[in-house]
Amino acid sequence: LDAPEITLNGNSIEIIDGDNTPSASDNTNFGDVTTPDGIGDSVTNTFTILNTGNLDLVISGAITSSDSQFSITQPSSLTIASGSSDTFTITFDPSVTGTHTSTIEIPNNDSDENPYNFSVTGEGVIGDVPFNCDYYAYLFQRNDIYAVDLASGNTYLVKEDITAGNINGVGYNPTDGFMWGSLSSPEK
Repeated sequence: LDAPEITLNGNSIEIIDGDNTPSASDNTNFGDVTTPDGIGDSVTNTFTILNTGNLDLVISGAITSSDSQFSITQPSSLTIASGSSDTFTITFDPSVTGTHTSTIEIPNNDSDENPYNFSVTGEGVIGDVPFNCDYYAYLFQRNDIYAVDLASGNTYLVKEDITAGNINGVGYNPTDGFMWGSLSSPEK
């Protein structure tokens, strides 16, 4: 029978149509990724679409993700010749903590695998980083905040007169991403 035949590989391992058990071995489990509350990392994995049929395989629309935490870079060609392949990437860039699972759909002209579906997953986590994901030290002087660039030693005013009193002590709370402080007096 003359027909296109879609096959999908992740990390050189075949991902069957309808696979809903993500695995690190085939790149469908993206693992733990730090959210913006940490440094805000992302992980990008590459997937290969192969045409093992004897007619052209046509990707008939955009490859989609059901969860916006996963973005897709589309393949360079929408037509994959018999015996050929093309790649696309999925980037997991969580904006919130927790488990994220997405169904990926590849619309195509393979009569028995359209759309080609599979699941991906990843975990958004808070990393062990100081003060809301930047690389500055902060100086609290009376009721003003100064940033200190640790590479150059330069300082600049971040915020002036943030409170009516003097700031006495400050601590970072990684749970909510805020710095909390106490006042030593109600006046400057």
